Amino acid sequence: QQLEPMALNKLKVNEKNLQRAWGSSKLSVKEDWRKEDWAEWLRKFSVELLRESPSPALRSCLQLAQVYNPLARQLFNAAFVSCWSELQDQYQGQLVRSLETALMAENIPPEILQYLLNLAEFMEHHDKPLPIDYRTLGMLAEKCHAFAKALHYKEMEFRQSQNMAGTLEALISINSTLQHPQAAIGVLLYAQKEHQIELKESWYEKLGRWEDALNAYEKKLEVLREGGGGQPGPNRTELEVGRITCLHEMGEWERVSAAVEESWGLFCGSPGSLKAVAPLAAAAAWHLARRGELKKYVECLDRNTSENLFFRALVAFHKEDYEGAQDYINQALASLETTLTALMGESYNRAYNSVVRVQQLVEMSEVIFYRRLTQAERDP
Repeated sequence: QQLEPMALNKLKVNEKNLQRAWGSSKLSVKEDWRKEDWAEWLRKFSVELLRESPSPALRSCLQLAQVYNPLARQLFNAAFVSCWSELQDQYQGQLVRSLETALMAENIPPEILQYLLNLAEFMEHHDKPLPIDYRTLGMLAEKCHAFAKALHYKEMEFRQSQNMAGTLEALISINSTLQHPQAAIGVLLYAQKEHQIELKESWYEKLGRWEDALNAYEKKLEVLREGGGGQPGPNRTELEVGRITCLHEMGEWERVSAAVEESWGLFCGSPGSLKAVAPLAAAAAWHLARRGELKKYVECLDRNTSENLFFRALVAFHKEDYEGAQDYINQALASLETTLTALMGESYNRAYNSVVRVQQLVEMSEVIFYRRLTQAERDP
């Protein structure tokens, strides 16, 4: 009897208005969108969901949400699920296709991607999962560093996977990233016991067992140098990259520098390997205070990561190009902003390395400010 008044007060949803808000046609030109465009799309969609929600309680929040965007975003999931049940199958299909288009857009900002992933998780918790491939959701969760979500989707994939080795390795990696060492080791033991899967060097890396991984790489390299015993050996370049990665994680900077120098010609013939090794070599040169080597390796870095931008800032700083160094610092901080947002939402411990990098960048910026001030006083 108490539920009857609620049913009578249920409001009608205007599907056409909602369709205009999610704007499937507009998403077709997503390549031209900037961060502000995505934020505006989500704002309009959130407000329209509140406007058309069948729940009187949610509709009553509309006026405030129109002028206070955080409220609209806070109620986004609840408004979405309330409208979803009222949509006909045709409109549900169109909405899902629009969401998939948004999720797969290359230029979607990480914070918008997180909102949509949170929506998918919210719908699943309410027994109304969106008909979007869980493998896609898992890949996107890893992309924006939402590793707890990524683990959930990877476990779903594990239950139906045909590529057992690849799925198990991903589970080990994600559990290690989430700092669940016992779970990661459990996956490893399961792989050995139930599937007799041969352990790979990369699995040791995922577990943080760098010495074991290094020994495995060096044994394979030794076999390769001796001719492989008549068997076709693995690619030497890949093994060298793995060995140097292990040395880097162990802080063996002298050995990293020596290994890179020994195989530099090999890496130069493989753009992918060069891209992987250059940041490791730059880190070793920085720790060893070898500015000449640092400059050499920095020239091989791309500008897509905060770590690479950090090394570029260091080189510019040592050249007394303070304006250029500050520009690289600003780019690196902007890159770290979205990463930190995702990691801090899950765990401070997982965000620690990024926090340290931010501190280093800020300290370098302060030194640049001091140097410029000193120059201005010396050369009025």
